[in-house]
Amino acid sequence: MKILGKSWGIQARMTLLALGPASLIACLLVAYFTYNRIGDAEQRLRELGTATANHVGASAEFGVFTGNVPQLQKLVTSVVKGGEIQFAMVVDGQMNRLAQAGTIPSGWEPQLQQRPRPFNEQDYVFVAPIQLGEVDLQDLLTMEAASNASQGSRQLGWAIVAMSRAPLAESKKQMLLAGLGIALAGLAITVMLAMRLGRSVSQPVRELSRVVEELGQGKLGARVEQDSGGELLLLQTGVNSMAQALQAHQAELEQRIREATADLEAKKEEAEQSNRAKSKFLASVSHDLRQPMHAIGLFSATLKHRVTTLEQGELVQRIEDAVTALQNMFDGLLNISRLDSGMLEPNLEPCDLVALLKRIGQEFQPQAEQKGLNLRVHTCPAWVNSDIMLLGRMLGNLVANAIRYTEHGGVLIACRRRKGNWMVQIWDTGIGMPAEHLPRIFDEYYQVGNPERNSAQGVGLGLSIVSGIARLLDYRIEVFSCPGRGSVFNIVLPLAITSQINRRGSSGRSLGQFNGERVLMIEDDAAARESLQGLLASWGLAVTTAGDYQQAMACVEHNAEAPALIICDYRLPQKSGIEVVAALRAQLGANVLAILVSGDTAAESVSVMEASGLPILYKPVRPAKLRALLSSLLEGERGSRTL
Repeated sequence: MKILGKSWGIQARMTLLALGPASLIACLLVAYFTYNRIGDAEQRLRELGTATANHVGASAEFGVFTGNVPQLQKLVTSVVKGGEIQFAMVVDGQMNRLAQAGTIPSGWEPQLQQRPRPFNEQDYVFVAPIQLGEVDLQDLLTMEAASNASQGSRQLGWAIVAMSRAPLAESKKQMLLAGLGIALAGLAITVMLAMRLGRSVSQPVRELSRVVEELGQGKLGARVEQDSGGELLLLQTGVNSMAQALQAHQAELEQRIREATADLEAKKEEAEQSNRAKSKFLASVSHDLRQPMHAIGLFSATLKHRVTTLEQGELVQRIEDAVTALQNMFDGLLNISRLDSGMLEPNLEPCDLVALLKRIGQEFQPQAEQKGLNLRVHTCPAWVNSDIMLLGRMLGNLVANAIRYTEHGGVLIACRRRKGNWMVQIWDTGIGMPAEHLPRIFDEYYQVGNPERNSAQGVGLGLSIVSGIARLLDYRIEVFSCPGRGSVFNIVLPLAITSQINRRGSSGRSLGQFNGERVLMIEDDAAARESLQGLLASWGLAVTTAGDYQQAMACVEHNAEAPALIICDYRLPQKSGIEVVAALRAQLGANVLAILVSGDTAAESVSVMEASGLPILYKPVRPAKLRALLSSLLEGERGSRTL
C-alpha cells in the first residue's frame, strides 16, 4: 500500500479519496432504496390484496344474501382481469364455493375446505368476511322470566383473494439488477459527481419523508415533486400513487357517506311527511261521517229502553254492539291523532288505584262473562301520581285486548310494589305471542292472530294508544308472552306524595239519576237532535231543543226558567258552539253549565275547544259517557277536561 501510495499522484489520491466515499455511498444508497422499494412493493401488494378482498366482501354482500351467483361470478372475474390477482373466490358460511376466477394452486385445495385464515403473509392470500348489516331483535319472552339480547352482524361467508407473486418477483429482480448497475457505475464516477449525487439523493429522501409524515397525519393531498430519476423516481411515483389512491378511496367513502346520509334524511323526511299526513287525516275525520254515527248510537240507546220482547232486545243489543265497535274505532283514531299531534297534555295528580282498578273490572265484567271468562281484580291500598283519565284509558285498552284474545281461562288485574313504585299487571291465558311479534305489537294497525282482519278483534290501535300514553306520562311498559299460554303486561307507576292525597267522599246521590232538570240542547243536524232529545228524555231530563243560535236565544227569552245545563254542538251555521254558549250565558246573566259536542277533530278546532275550558264530547258520543258527565256536572263537579 505504501508503494502504491507513493507512486500515485495527488490527482489519483484525490480521485481515490473521492471515489471511495462516493462508491461506498452509492452502494449504500442503492442497497437502501432497493430494499425500501422492495418493501414498498410488498406492502403495496399486501394493501392491494387486503383492499381487493374487502372490496369483494363488501360488493358480494347483496349477491350472497340473495344467492345471485351470476353477479358474484361477474364480480370475481372482473377482479382477476387486472393481472395482479392470481385467483379470487366467494364462499358461503359453510365454505361452499359460490363463485371463483383465476388459477388456484393445488396445495390450497385442502385449506379452502376449512374456515380460511384472516391473512397469510407468505402466500399473499387475503380473506374478508361477508357480513349482513346489524339488525336488532328481541329474545323470546316467557311468563316466568325474560331476557334481552341483540343479534349483531350476521356472517354470510368470506371473500378470498390471492395475489400473484410473479410481478413482485420480476420487480425485485429488476430492482436488484438496477441497483447492481448503479453500484458498478458509481465506481467510475468522480468525487464531484459522487458529491453531487449525494446532494441529489438526500434532498428527495427528505422530501419523501416529509410527504410520508403528512400522509400519516391524514393530509392526503400531499405529493412528492417528481424531479429525480431512477429508483428515486419510482419511489416518488409509488408514494404519489399511494397517496392518490388513498385520497380517492377517502373521497369515495365520503361520497358514499354523503349519499347514505342524504338517502336516510330523505327517507326520514318522507316518513315524517307520511306521519304528518296520517295525523292530519285522522284529526280531520269527516264531520258528516260522525254525525250519522252519533245519531245511530243515541237512537239505539233510546230504543233499548222501549223494547218489549226478548227478540227485540237481542236485535237492539246487536245494533248496539255494532255501534259500539264503530265508536271504538273512532275513539282509537281520535286518540292516535291527538297523541301524534301533541295536543294531549296530562294532568298529574294523586289517583286512587284501588278505585280505578275496581271500576275497570266492573266495566269489563259483562264482556268477560259473555265469553265465559273469569275476570278477577286483586287490589292493594295504592295511590299513584298520574292522570286518572289517561291511566284509565291505558288499563282499559290492555284489559280489552286481553279479553279479546282469550278464549279459555280468564284475565287477572293486579297490582304490587316494585322498588319504590307500584306496578299494575294485566295477566291473561290467551293465545300468547311469539317473540318475533313483540317488538311490533305497539305499532299502529298491527295485530297478532287476526290475519282476516276481523272487525270484532278491533283495528289494531289499542296497544298503539297505550304506548303513546306511556311515552306521554313517561311510564315503562313490560311485556312477557308465551304462545299458547298467555301474556302479561306490566306498567310501572310512580307513588303519589302522601301529603297531596285527598280522598273524596260520595255526594250521596246515585250516579246517573236525574230529577227533571232542564237542559237546552242546540244541534243543527235533525237526526242527531232528535236522537239526543229522546235519550235525555228517557233519563228523566226536561229537554228544550234548538237548531241554531237564533232558535237558542228565542228559547231562552220565551222560557222563564233558565236551563240547568246547555249541550251545544261546536259547529253551527251562524256561530261556533263556544260563541253560542257565551251569548246564552250573557243573556241569562249566569255561568250556566255547558257541554260542547263536536265531530270536528282537526288540530286547530280541538285547540280552540280545549282553550274554552268547556267539557268536550266527541261524536259519536257514548250514552254512558254522556250520562256520567251530566251527572257529574249537575252534582256541582265542573269537568273541564276532554273525555
